[in-house]
Amino acid sequence: MALPDIKFTLSTNGLGRPLDGKDHYSAMVFYTAAYPSGYDGSNQIKKVFSLADVEALGIVGDYSNETLASGGNYAMSVTSATNGDTVEFKVTSLGVTTSLGVATWATGDSTSALATKARTAINALTSTHGFVAGGSSANVLLTPPDGYGANLNGGSILTAVVTGAITAPTITQFSSGVSDPYIHIWYHAKRYFIAQPNGVLWLGIFPTSGTLDYAEITTIQNFAEGQVRLFGVYMNTSSATFTTGQVTTLQGIADDNYDDHRPCDIIYTPNINGTALSALTDLSALTAKNVLVDIGQDGDAEGNRLYVYLGRSIGTLGACLGTAAFAKVHENLGYVAKFNLAASDTEFAVPAFSNGVKVRDQSTSLVTSLYSYHWTFIKKHIDYTGTYFVDAKTAIANTSDYCTLENNRTINKVIRNVRTSLMPQLNGPVYVDATSGKLTADTIGYLESLANAPVEQMEKDGELSGYKVIINPDQDVLSTSVLELTIQNVPVGVSRNINVNVGFVTKVS
Repeated sequence: MALPDIKFTLSTNGLGRPLDGKDHYSAMVFYTAAYPSGYDGSNQIKKVFSLADVEALGIVGDYSNETLASGGNYAMSVTSATNGDTVEFKVTSLGVTTSLGVATWATGDSTSALATKARTAINALTSTHGFVAGGSSANVLLTPPDGYGANLNGGSILTAVVTGAITAPTITQFSSGVSDPYIHIWYHAKRYFIAQPNGVLWLGIFPTSGTLDYAEITTIQNFAEGQVRLFGVYMNTSSATFTTGQVTTLQGIADDNYDDHRPCDIIYTPNINGTALSALTDLSALTAKNVLVDIGQDGDAEGNRLYVYLGRSIGTLGACLGTAAFAKVHENLGYVAKFNLAASDTEFAVPAFSNGVKVRDQSTSLVTSLYSYHWTFIKKHIDYTGTYFVDAKTAIANTSDYCTLENNRTINKVIRNVRTSLMPQLNGPVYVDATSGKLTADTIGYLESLANAPVEQMEKDGELSGYKVIINPDQDVLSTSVLELTIQNVPVGVSRNINVNVGFVTKVS
């Protein structure tokens, strides 16, 4: 027996302590038919710093936002039975058949007595399957546990297996169950904060009525005063399937924000449920440099269960966005030494695609083709522990300088930081040599120092391999009022392939 004591358990929710800079500033966009309790038509965006903040908005992971199915009933009968006859009650849902219990008829049992036995047998196993049996007389009325939602409605969900001559019960199927409309939002918020515990996340929830044009990205960017660097967009309504037009539209939104001096990158999780991987199109044929399309998914844990529960793609949006927010701008999402998705729990231990098929069951040629098409997914590496993103290619040709998320994030940081450094000189005086009309050495030196400072810091932080600022002294600023600078940036490379020459020799030289 332990000694009397007062013990403390440290909370793991986190304080949301801010990180330096804003590279990790993120937002997620979701579309639902109704708002959770913390949202309404005038409050569609919330800034959150932890999963606890998300749960305080009514977005929780216990399925309590679903409507339980009702009316499931077994009406018992003993019009024909012999001693020892049995009835086993079963429910088939979420891809699993579960035995609720077995009732055995004994000589002399009335219909009511058999129904009582059935209720007792089912309730004895409630701790295992979650179903509770009630009702009276001949009826065995079932109340399901949370976590089934609409998946119990209609069909032949409830069945009975009769052994012997006993009359089969009359079954009334469940109806009116509604799946939790926010459970996937909770899941992605959870995975985001696991990947980036100190993340800053604007969480936007918007109605699904009308044609989606993703203008909500700009709505959030306006709300955040242009601070968001990374957007995650989850557009997996059951009625919507993926088209490349969605990617093109998203790039248009990114272009508009770039023009407004708010460059950002977008991770997109579409619905590919019911779509064969071989039917997926080549994203590298598009010109959407700021859009990464996510089709990875957990294959055997929480994400897989949600995939079955909701009947649509779940994806790895939260994990992908969180990993990007945790990474330095130059780091690839597939960096094995740093970004093991399966490091903290069993989630993603079995990699899958978001149409429900497991990566391990696909041919190497198909997986290679998807990679060459610039789809982002998760995979394992042979003889190495963990699960990792395959890469971070964007929806543009491989020949583009901006075909990877890390290159886009790096150049966007250069653009933001240099603009901030140069901003005080907008409409400022520019001195020229009175005899030649060229920019003076002092002017060039001062402007170079302003442009140098932010990129020099990025080089020190390892985000650039090198840089050079060039200002042509022969510019005719007096006539044009236009001052031009050129900044040459040398990015950090990524070791996507490592080739090792190996063999036997008689001696080493």
